[in-house]
Amino acid sequence: MRASRRWRAAPWSLALIVLVVMVAVQIQFAGAFGALRNQVFDTYIQWQPRTPQDLPLVVVHIDERSLQRLGPWPWGDALLTRLLAALRQQGSVMPALNLVLDAADGPVADQSLAGQLSAASGVLGIGLTPGLRETWRSYRKAGVVAIGDQQADLGRTLAGFIPIRADLAEAAAGIGAVNIFPDADGRLRRFPLLYQVQGELFPSFVAEVLRVTAGSPSYVLRQQPGSSPLALKIGPLVLPLDRHGEFWMHYARQGEVPVVSAVDVIEHRLPDGVLAGRIAIVGVSAAGLGSLTTSPLGEFLSTAEIQAQALGQLLAGVTLSRPDWALGAEVVAGVVLAILILLVSSIWRGAGPALFGSVAIGVMLYAGWYLFDVHRLLIDPVSPGITMACVFGVATLASYLVTEHERRWIETAFSRYVSANLVQHLVRHPEALSLAGERRDCSFVFTDLEGFTPLVEQCEPEQLVTLLNTYIEGMVAVVFEHQGTVDRIVGDAVAVMFSAPVEQPDHAARAVACALDLDAFAQRFAHRMQADGLPVGITRIGVHSGSVVVGNFGGDNYFDYRAFGDPINTAARLESANRFFGTRICLSGEAVARSGYAPVRPIGKLLLKGKSQAVRAFVPVAAADTTSELHDAYLEALALLERGAYDQAQQAFARLAARYPDDPLSRFHHHRLAAGIREQEIRLSR
Repeated sequence: MRASRRWRAAPWSLALIVLVVMVAVQIQFAGAFGALRNQVFDTYIQWQPRTPQDLPLVVVHIDERSLQRLGPWPWGDALLTRLLAALRQQGSVMPALNLVLDAADGPVADQSLAGQLSAASGVLGIGLTPGLRETWRSYRKAGVVAIGDQQADLGRTLAGFIPIRADLAEAAAGIGAVNIFPDADGRLRRFPLLYQVQGELFPSFVAEVLRVTAGSPSYVLRQQPGSSPLALKIGPLVLPLDRHGEFWMHYARQGEVPVVSAVDVIEHRLPDGVLAGRIAIVGVSAAGLGSLTTSPLGEFLSTAEIQAQALGQLLAGVTLSRPDWALGAEVVAGVVLAILILLVSSIWRGAGPALFGSVAIGVMLYAGWYLFDVHRLLIDPVSPGITMACVFGVATLASYLVTEHERRWIETAFSRYVSANLVQHLVRHPEALSLAGERRDCSFVFTDLEGFTPLVEQCEPEQLVTLLNTYIEGMVAVVFEHQGTVDRIVGDAVAVMFSAPVEQPDHAARAVACALDLDAFAQRFAHRMQADGLPVGITRIGVHSGSVVVGNFGGDNYFDYRAFGDPINTAARLESANRFFGTRICLSGEAVARSGYAPVRPIGKLLLKGKSQAVRAFVPVAAADTTSELHDAYLEALALLERGAYDQAQQAFARLAARYPDDPLSRFHHHRLAAGIREQEIRLSR
């Protein structure tokens, strides 16, 4: 309390110290906010991707199918010649080979490939390297005329090139570098049009495609004041660049540029007109050969698709810009907002400063979006807000500690069990939480992974931990999507309850929907692991609804929010029952009735272990299956069984088992009746 009074005696001093530190960090360590700033800009692009247009581009992938059919990479001259000839025959106006045809790939068989490249006025890609391997002058197809007071310095200098074949270099109409420089998180946000090689400028692959298309003999680079320090003129196009010779990418979603397989081009299996009038960007995308780059949209793009995105953006005339003055404007905005919120807090108590800060941040966020949406400027609205928030946080630290105490306690107590939105609901409505024991109607979902014990014995410890964590994380994420509460996790088994701690009138419907989504996730996970050679089995799921006692058990020293009652055991028994029937999901009649879930098939009456009364059980099916011949015939056979017409039921199920050998329920009833078991109730020992 004394520390709080000392702070109140000198709030401006403490706040100004924080403000000075924040300004110094932004100016002296500009990259400190770089990752966050990039995320903001990514969000803008995700909200408003570049509008797709019908561009004269097509991507030709040398993919797995092409290699399987035509032979491994690298291809010889004959195949590449066939590819270029096929492109010309089908109307492509230019081949742009995003391939580094290294001179070390082998001797030249003949001049047909070079002839095709020359006849088509094709563009070749070349790789830059930090090590000096070959002088750049042998690859120069066009000069760069720099206009300005000083020689352009792009800040990133490369030493030389990966050599390419001399005959192809001579035949190509253009040669451009294909190097790209993703950010630390692997996402490519800026695309280079110029590189600095041995102190001199060299064009990119995209720049060369534009130049050859425009029929321009050279480039003109102008240094200029303003938001874009450099402007590159290629024929009629004037492209604004930053001081590194790059431009910000504004991605369209995949599909703007058609993607075709090289084997379909060579074998003339494409529909008419797919290639007509288009520049064909050829690249390798086969696994292990072609690399993938992540875009701000979260899509994985091949190098050829990256080049197509950049080329498409420039052809569409779309530019994004982060001006030189942007950082200064962001710093000034942060200082002004911080001072204003301190003034507001000194004259307006209570919620006033928080309201002002919220409005100010909202205005900043809108301003940032407006500048992007209307002017295509990339201005960071978050760092000024962070500056203001840090200053305001220090100025109100004492009250923050008091008001946050209860919120943190609730979040700590329940964040391990329930979804984040449910935690927020409890924070806003603590009256909805009762830690005393109470009886309540709930629904329960139990899951278990088949074959987990053998899997433990086969996997290395690190591999097993990674697999299990990925599985549990995915299962819990599904539970939280349906606002369920994780009751407990034991190894690979997950127990989930609905309608506790917060009551949910539709708990049964949530539980059934959650079970279906858990099943879908578990199947995808198992298929993915099996493809990697790990014998992950199916996940069995049981669902039941009923009245239980819920509350905080364990006392003050050990907090354990749990449910107790027979419905929990029933749900667990239903999960285990799946192994007898060959099914994945087993729903109790109570859960089906309460949820209103209609597309189901009855299993029959189950007498579970430890029970004196049978429980009706069902399996969910696709809605279309409820009108199928199998479904109707199965219901008729089950009706015979429940009427006691055992011989007729046996014959009916025998016919179903023979006709539908993959149907587990028909097979189960057939085997059971064939074994002489003449009981309507199905007794389960586990």
